[in-house]
Amino acid sequence: MKIQISHLKEGLHHIDVLEPAEKFGLDDTDTFQSDIAVSLQIDKQTDSLYIRQLVKTKAKFACDRCAEGYTTELKSDDRIVYTSDLELIKYDDSLRPLAKDQTEIDISEDVREALLLAVPVKKLCDEKCKGICPQCGTNLNKSTCNCTQTRMDPRWETLKKLYQKEEK
Repeated sequence: MKIQISHLKEGLHHIDVLEPAEKFGLDDTDTFQSDIAVSLQIDKQTDSLYIRQLVKTKAKFACDRCAEGYTTELKSDDRIVYTSDLELIKYDDSLRPLAKDQTEIDISEDVREALLLAVPVKKLCDEKCKGICPQCGTNLNKSTCNCTQTRMDPRWETLKKLYQKEEK
């Protein structure tokens, strides 16, 4: 998604954009089902653009504990700097190059990266999710099961026998 910067005068500018996920290269329509809201605060200086990028959308995931689908809001607040000072770019690889006669910037990849980094590592429908029973597969958030919870990993049986011998 390209933002026109040629008409911007020096100073602070605010741009709000609401676009579908596909516009930012997020083709997973099962996960990113709603539009992506991008709010840009651009501070244009003589040879640089200082951008604060706020990104929000809703995403659908499967819970890692109970496998139920749930929807959550993803948010990201990033800072991006475009500059035409090539000396600065040599020393800081987070800076983006900006040609003196450049008329637009493409923020698609910045938005895409921000959202992908906002995806939680552990996807939980609720912090208190009980998950599923490893024996019968019952969703423990919805009902309880009658399985015996004392089932032991067979690899520990030998150690248990040794421990019982010592007690006698």
